[in-house]
Amino acid sequence: HTIDWFSVWCVQFNVSFGELLIPDDLPAFASAAPTPATSAPRPSAPTLPPVEECSTLESEQPVNCKQLSENVKMSWVIDRITDTIYITLCGCVQPDNYIAFGLSGSVNRVQMVRGDVTWTWLDSEGVHAQDLDLSAYAQCFMTRRRRDGRILQSGVCPDVQNDVFSVSGYREGCTTCITYAKPLQTTDPTDIPILLDREQYVIWSMGPVGSLVTPLDTTIPVPFRHFVRANPTDDLRVNFSRTPVDECNLQCTGCSAVIQPWPRPVLEHTTTINARIGQSGSEKGYAGITGTAGW
Repeated sequence: HTIDWFSVWCVQFNVSFGELLIPDDLPAFASAAPTPATSAPRPSAPTLPPVEECSTLESEQPVNCKQLSENVKMSWVIDRITDTIYITLCGCVQPDNYIAFGLSGSVNRVQMVRGDVTWTWLDSEGVHAQDLDLSAYAQCFMTRRRRDGRILQSGVCPDVQNDVFSVSGYREGCTTCITYAKPLQTTDPTDIPILLDREQYVIWSMGPVGSLVTPLDTTIPVPFRHFVRANPTDDLRVNFSRTPVDECNLQCTGCSAVIQPWPRPVLEHTTTINARIGQSGSEKGYAGITGTAGW
């Protein structure tokens, strides 16, 4: 054959959307009996922290609670002595999923890009909370600049300056709850201050926790593309200084079933392939079939 590999390349983000290596010993018009489509192996559920030793804000003092959607809620208290906000996120998610929440990138509407978001998750090592840099509506991508060796990143990536820290977390039944703390105003110029004299638009999302190999050959956790999030048309605003009121009613009646991907077609005796770029299909498409993040 005259073709060694086939790739779909994104020029803007300098990354491969997918590639296929063609083996040298592949016979022409190779024919094989179709095999049943199987999904990529899913990671086993992590060993999570026990419920004991974990506290939520509800047990400490009156809290505010806002229902973000039927599957996630957010409660908070503010320590005016230290100007710190303590936020608890609870969601109906799988054990290996994250919950993210923060301020919108626009003062007039719900907007993900340029938002100030913290993503939280549980794994066998404990409870995690981390600032995100939302520079583009895309998976995190990092590259090293040839001129000076500086590492550049684009998309939904960990913030260089992490101004949040995890307090506690637990999983009970189908519900994950994580509490983290953050200053009302940080020294990071890319962060958005939490204001106490007005309402602010907020954003949220939930999805699988993934990993990324950096240009330094280290592997870091990153959020894969969300499966649910705040809709840009939502009128989702929060007054963080309001009188405490609990308007939440989160009921995770059953863990959501694992989504099975679409079956993979078998191509035989094909000499011409027309490829069209479209939606990745989320858990039923690219992510479910390959076990890696889809754009």
